[in-house]
Amino acid sequence: PNVSDDGKVTCEEENPSLKVEKSGNGPIDAGEDAVFTIKVTNNGPGVARSARLQDSLPGGTAGPWAITTQPGGAPCTISSGSELSCDFGDLQPGQTVTVRVKAPTSRERCKRYDNTATAVAENAPEVEDDASVRCDKPPNLTLNKKANKKKVNPGGRVKYTITVKNTRK
Repeated sequence: PNVSDDGKVTCEEENPSLKVEKSGNGPIDAGEDAVFTIKVTNNGPGVARSARLQDSLPGGTAGPWAITTQPGGAPCTISSGSELSCDFGDLQPGQTVTVRVKAPTSRERCKRYDNTATAVAENAPEVEDDASVRCDKPPNLTLNKKANKKKVNPGGRVKYTITVKNTRK
């Protein structure tokens, strides 16, 4: 005799809800570090399985990007000078992980740095957020030195007024 049973499989695990938030520290002045802070949160209700972060950091800085803050166990690396990659493992509902990166700027390497971070988990769709850091050009200083007298006798005194102006607009 043939016997059959219409069995059912029920997935009891609820889906996670990932969120990524990216912010920059701008505006900054030339010579200051450009900094991006990236937060990945699992808003639940399920566990985010094998959560990952990918971020192609912007070029044009005065030096390479460096990781300054990341979760314990150092799950993040930067390859090729600008490819940030993090493997966070499973993120529990309500859990947030934070990664902070920085790169130096200079007078010659000062611009707007636009960037997008992407987070994904095996059981959650890709989410992304973008941010910018605006690096303002360095000041354009002028110096004016003026004496209170045009001619001075030997041993005479002269007072100088020195004025420094920033003409950057």
